[in-house]
Formats: sequence, C-alpha cells, structure tokens
Amino acid sequence: MHKQIPSPSSTLIKLDKFSDTDDWPVQVSEWTCPSCSHQNQKSYKCCENCSFQSSQFFFNNRGAHFKSEKKIDKFYQVFKKKKVFLPVVHVWDVAHALKNAKLLYDHHVDGLFLINNNCSADILIDAIKSVRREFPDKWLGINILGISIRELFLKIADLDFDGLWLDSAMITEESEFQNIAEFIQDQLGSMNFKGLYFGGIAFKYQRTVIKDLKKVIDIASSYVDVILTSGEATGMQIKEEKLKKFTELVKCNPLGIASGVTNKNLITSIKHADVFIVGTYIEHYVTGDIVEEKLEEMLKLFQMYNEMLEKRKQDDIQ
Repeated sequence: MHKQIPSPSSTLIKLDKFSDTDDWPVQVSEWTCPSCSHQNQKSYKCCENCSFQSSQFFFNNRGAHFKSEKKIDKFYQVFKKKKVFLPVVHVWDVAHALKNAKLLYDHHVDGLFLINNNCSADILIDAIKSVRREFPDKWLGINILGISIRELFLKIADLDFDGLWLDSAMITEESEFQNIAEFIQDQLGSMNFKGLYFGGIAFKYQRTVIKDLKKVIDIASSYVDVILTSGEATGMQIKEEKLKKFTELVKCNPLGIASGVTNKNLITSIKHADVFIVGTYIEHYVTGDIVEEKLEEMLKLFQMYNEMLEKRKQDDIQ
C-alpha cells in the first residue's frame, strides 16, 4: 500500500484561519519587515517586533517540485485511458460505504470517491480506513467536508488513499500571492504525496464568479493535478457555454466535471472533459445506495467511447 496524505478541506478557508497562534506546521523562511526592517525567523506573516501583518506568507514550500510536473502525463499513468469515470459514494456510515464500494469495485470502475454529505467527518474517516483495508489495491479518493484544513490534517495524517478532492483550489486572481494554495502544496510535499490532487475552479457553492478565469486557471495549473468544475448545484448539469470555456482555457491539466452528469447528457460533455465524477445520478434518492442498472449503463457508455478513441488512435498509427 502507498502511504497517502490528508486532503485539504473542501470548504472555503479565510485567510484569518492562518493566524500564527494556529501553529501551522511550516518551515518559516526569514523575511524582512517592510515597516520596521526587523528580520523575522519565527512567524511566517506577523512581524515579531512591530506586529506588522504581511500579505505574503513566508515559508519554504516543500511541495514546490509539484509545479514542474506534467499533470496530463501523471494522470494517464494512473488511469491509462482517455475518459475516466469515478463514481461517488455519499457515505452514511461504515457499512454503507463498504457495501457500495464493493458494488463499484466488482464492476471494475476506474476508482471511486468517498464523501461525507450524509455523515460526520469522523464517520467518513472510519469508512475510508475500512474501505482501504477491504480493498487495498483499488484506487480510492476522498473529499471531506465541514472541517478546516488544520482539523483535517490532524485527523487524517495517517490515512492511506490515492486521490484528494478540494472543492476550491483556493486560487485568487485578485492577489499577488497564492498563500493558501502554497500552504496546501507545502503539506503535500512534506508528506511525500504520490496521488492525484483534484482542485475546484468556479465550483458549486464556492466562488463561482471569477473576474479573470484564464488567469485563475493558468495559476491553478501548477498547483493541482486535475482542474475540476461543476454546475451550479449538486445534480445540476454544467452549462455548455461554461464547459466550452473551460475546455478552451485548460491546457496543461486534465479537466474534470463533478456534477450533473447523466447517461443522457454524457454524450454531449464527454468530448470536452477527461474525468467525470458522478454521484447523485447513479444513487438511490432515498437510501443513497448505488443503483446497479444506472451504473452499468454509464460504464457501457464509457467503454464504448474509449474503444472508439483507441480505434481512431490505431487507425492513425497505421
């Protein structure tokens, strides 16, 4: 089993969450206060002499090497196919997670995500441990909602998983500094993360109105492996105009869709994206269990499309 690392929280984090009293596990780099010229060595943003608050956080990013990775190559080394289908289990409890993970893995899905829409973070963590223990060689992603980044790192530092999903990649076009994105990358580097990081841009329930989308996507390309976007709410299809815009702008990363994908609209969206994270459509609206019939129909569509792409590739070679 590969040692994996904690996922950042999928809720938006305010900058004041990064106060010095929180004792974030970073390696502070020395910086000169622009107000009093004091050389700071212990605090990453607050001058130890005059209490000046810097808009830039000063620490050594131990994950800086991720910036130079070829994200598309990294993604396809894991999944080895053009169009990837990752079902979601909205976990209720451990038994529910195990039951649905077994169904999905028995159908040879590319992988799956566990999310705590219907339970606490602690219950989800127990479910992640149980699913990994039962299926140690299967691709497992997680998206833990409702707790801060610091809480999350404390809770799941020893978990083993393959993908982390963050609803907001914490990228801003309005600041010169990407402090939170840098912090997340630092933590991934410090824990030797070998998996895939899925980061949301203009994602549901997050900051959906972005003044300069191209700039945000360009910045995000060096921080996340897969750029994720979505419709306006859970279960809502992404608007075609938005999807086409993302397809045009995302150049260096795989593009993922994480809401509103159905068997009916897949045919119109599959050509625009690389990975499809599907939950609501394939689950029973009362029990939250995966509906086998819908799952099998979607798997057939992905199989047909991937076979068609492979045939085209072989024809081009010949």
